[in-house]
Amino acid sequence: MKLEENLDIFTKGEFSSPALIDGVEVWGIFDEEYAQAFGINTLNSEGRAISFQTQTSEITEVNHGSRVELNDRVYEVIQIQPIDDGKLTDLILKEA
Repeated sequence: MKLEENLDIFTKGEFSSPALIDGVEVWGIFDEEYAQAFGINTLNSEGRAISFQTQTSEITEVNHGSRVELNDRVYEVIQIQPIDDGKLTDLILKEA
C-alpha cells in the first residue's frame, strides 16, 4: 500500500493565500521578510526576500518571468527553488 501525502495541509492551510500565476489560481504561503543583502565590512544594506511556497505539481508550467498577482500587487518569478524531495517549491519573486 502506497502512502499518499496531503500537501494541502501546508499550502491551503490557515496561513495560506491564493495567487494568480499566469492567470491560474494557486494556493501557497507568501513570505516577505527583510534580509541583509550585503555585508561587506561596515557596508550593510537591507532588502526584501519575497517568496511564495506552493506544491510543485501545481506550477509545472511556471517559468522565470511568470506573472504572479498576489495581495493586490504584481510580481515576477525570478527563481524557482525546489525544496528537499521536490514536492514543494519556493518561487522567488520581485515586484513588477
